[in-house]
Amino acid sequence: MPIWDPEIELELDEGEEILFMCRHHWLLLIEDGIIPFIILIVVGGIAFYRAVGGGLFGTDPGMAQRLDWINILLLAVLAVLIVTWARGYDLNAKKKSKQKSAIDLSWVFLIGMALIVALIWFRYEGGRVITIDPSQATPFDLPNLILIGIAILTLLALAYITLDWRDDSLVLTNTRIILDKEQFLVRHIQQQILLVDIQQVSMRQKTYPEVIFGYGSITVQSFSLKKLNFSHATQPQEMERLLKDQLTRTRKAIEPNLVRRLIEERVFEDKKRANQQKKIHLESRGVNRTGLLAWLFPANPEIDEKSGQITWRPSSVYVALLLLRPIAIWVVATLAMILAAPSLGPWLFAGILAWVVVTLFCAGWIFWLREEYVNDVYILNRREIIDVDRRPFGPVDRRSAPIDRIQNISFDIPFIEQILGYGTVKIQTGGSGDFTFNHVPDPRGVQALINDYLTDFKRSADERTLQNSIDVFREYHALQRDKGELMDRAAIDVSIDQKSRAAVDSYANEIAPIQIALELRQALRMQARHERRERVRRMMVRRRSQNSDSTPQ
Repeated sequence: MPIWDPEIELELDEGEEILFMCRHHWLLLIEDGIIPFIILIVVGGIAFYRAVGGGLFGTDPGMAQRLDWINILLLAVLAVLIVTWARGYDLNAKKKSKQKSAIDLSWVFLIGMALIVALIWFRYEGGRVITIDPSQATPFDLPNLILIGIAILTLLALAYITLDWRDDSLVLTNTRIILDKEQFLVRHIQQQILLVDIQQVSMRQKTYPEVIFGYGSITVQSFSLKKLNFSHATQPQEMERLLKDQLTRTRKAIEPNLVRRLIEERVFEDKKRANQQKKIHLESRGVNRTGLLAWLFPANPEIDEKSGQITWRPSSVYVALLLLRPIAIWVVATLAMILAAPSLGPWLFAGILAWVVVTLFCAGWIFWLREEYVNDVYILNRREIIDVDRRPFGPVDRRSAPIDRIQNISFDIPFIEQILGYGTVKIQTGGSGDFTFNHVPDPRGVQALINDYLTDFKRSADERTLQNSIDVFREYHALQRDKGELMDRAAIDVSIDQKSRAAVDSYANEIAPIQIALELRQALRMQARHERRERVRRMMVRRRSQNSDSTPQ
């Protein structure tokens, strides 16, 4: 059913595919919902009991002086309590040690026995703890309405817990591991670690229920201090196996393919492949804006197609919400001025002057807010990320970090911001502090673009690391060619021809005579052996014929 298996919103890169997905086990839903469920059953049961005329501590004279089956059951329970209490009392009395138990529960048994005795006496005299009288039914009185309200709220809480339970997932792709947590109607958080940055993967099943019901905890540790923890995961062993297999496959595939491609491009000068670079799709939005909107709300994101630099600002919706306050003040002041102008009389000029002051103040306020938030930019290029906080007519706070320092990219989208289409992207770096892109539009797209740039930069960094070694071999190859140590095609053909002739002469002069002599010797030996066998055979035949002739008739 779709309600139990919702789709996860992921921005997948080109060639990226989902390999496996873990969700929370149903036991976590039971653990989180057991208390609201008990409250719902108790409150709903009480409301239903009162609605059908149920009450407490009534009387039934017709049942007085009678021992019904409930009283018999209570007497049995009382006997069990008495035997248990007496046995425990005897054991404590026989102990030779003077040390007392840390917790003495004998008083609990005494209180329980006293209550059961009182209840048996109350029922024997005709009293009833639970009574149902339809004439006393009050389904819609104030206490029952309160109970029904509590039951409805508890039912809504159970529905919320269920929806919140189903929306968390751990997703494995062929390039990264993603932890997606969505708190229903509150916020949406997504964290990820690239497979090439994973240092350790661990799976834990510490308790017997985890082993019996097949769930556990998965922890993914990166080379930084970043961790992804996912508890009560379904099929944790399968996720661990697939993740480790993909890690091994990724690490084995990177180096050989990269070295082969670099040798083809740099050593054998494969210009066509060298010019083929990864193209990251950049969608320009709002670039053609003109007029007042271009000043108030510039293009977001602003993209330089040539260099690939992307500049984000806080969402125009967020800025517009901030501008509502000064605009509302100006509108109220203008309406007040229009309505009060006929009655101002000689004070009209003062009123207009006050309106002009309010207008100038609101205009300055709008200009200040616009400059403060529009100039708060977040820049991404192929080398670094930059956070620029520029105050109006004031100082500039500029922070930057190399793109290879990025260790984790996550986004946080509260419920209201999710409706308005913006959110916060958090970038963790090593040694350069954390960067926060506040209130940027389409935070999922921002995360995906940063991930694309990071992947492309890591690929280029690996190429640069191997390029030095390849340059050494290329220069050595060129030096061999300059020194004459390398032969051209004609010299190679002549050398092959000379070596072939030498091999033929050597075979004809040295190897062939010896081989012929050996073969002739072997043939003569075979012939001599055959002749000896023939002579022996003839001799045996002659003796047999002589023996047959000398035999008496």
